[in-house]
Amino acid sequence: LIGAVRGITLDWIPADPEGPLPLSASFREKLGRLCDLIESGTTLPPDIEVRLPDLKKMCAKLYQAERAPRGIVKSTLATVSAILVGAWAYHSYETKGIIWKLIQDHKRAKAKAARAARRRAQIYGFSHPKVRPLNGGFVKDR
Repeated sequence: LIGAVRGITLDWIPADPEGPLPLSASFREKLGRLCDLIESGTTLPPDIEVRLPDLKKMCAKLYQAERAPRGIVKSTLATVSAILVGAWAYHSYETKGIIWKLIQDHKRAKAKAARAARRRAQIYGFSHPKVRPLNGGFVKDR
């Protein structure tokens, strides 16, 4: 491993680390191997140590370029994900799965709250200023 590190030359590294990385596959492969060596923590030769800050910037750019999805892939992935989630929700509702149960629970909770409000109004009188009696029932004013 030490012999491999000492045999690395940096003549293929661009002078400006702030610029874009070359698109060459061989350049990116070499830079990837060099980044792996830097991250491994092995002792590096002095000519690499001198350029270490620049190399770390370039490694970060390479990592970001290889890991980030490209434009059309990113938008397609988001679209397909939204379609799949929508299809799952529809299927879950139609087969009385978790979405249907959540909606039914919400409806039951609203109905229970309304029944409790009517009971309170019957027991304690008209607790809400907009509720008034009408022929034994309750009507909500607008």
